[in-house]
Amino acid sequence: MSGARFDIAATIRKDVTKEQFRAMLRNLLAERFKLKAHHEKREMAVYSLVVGKNGPKMKESAEDPAPKPRTEAAAAPPSSPVKMEKDEEGFP
Repeated sequence: MSGARFDIAATIRKDVTKEQFRAMLRNLLAERFKLKAHHEKREMAVYSLVVGKNGPKMKESAEDPAPKPRTEAAAAPPSSPVKMEKDEEGFP
């Protein structure tokens, strides 16, 4: 599926809510592409990022300098392809 691409052209009524739209999209994907999904809710441990009692100790970073212009040698492709030799098993 990483290389397959599909365009879906569809129209919906103006009075459709966001939840109805999502349900219609799920149904379309299930019917046309045989896509199946499983949803579940579970309780999990999470971490909360908070500022310490003495405040943040981070400093604002400096701006990046302007990029260096590329030279002709760096922009040009190699003059000829490099031929790789293979061992007796056929690996480079």
